[in-house]
Amino acid sequence: MYTVEQIIAKLGIENLPPDQQDSILQSLSNSVATRILLNLSEQLSDEDMGKITDLMEADKEEEAEKLINERIPNYTDFKARIEAETIEEIAENRQAINDQIEAIGTENISTS
Repeated sequence: MYTVEQIIAKLGIENLPPDQQDSILQSLSNSVATRILLNLSEQLSDEDMGKITDLMEADKEEEAEKLINERIPNYTDFKARIEAETIEEIAENRQAINDQIEAIGTENISTS
């Protein structure tokens, strides 16, 4: 798993103000959580997903986590893999966007 400092560096947001970093990190956390739930729904039965949802809605996260751990072998590794994949994807997309912006800027300069 990445540390917060590693995530900030990987995403290239180290020069942003702390409040903007926090906002981006919160969005990342939400994306990771969503992807984990989607992957869980693909691997668990509808009945198990219903139980997990009910537990989470009742603020019984520890019980939900226990049920997930019983159903998904190496759940910690499962979560870490999804987190890493999400961070890598965002970093790659960010770089691709920056490259496109740079190319557009260079193109505009050469046609001026």
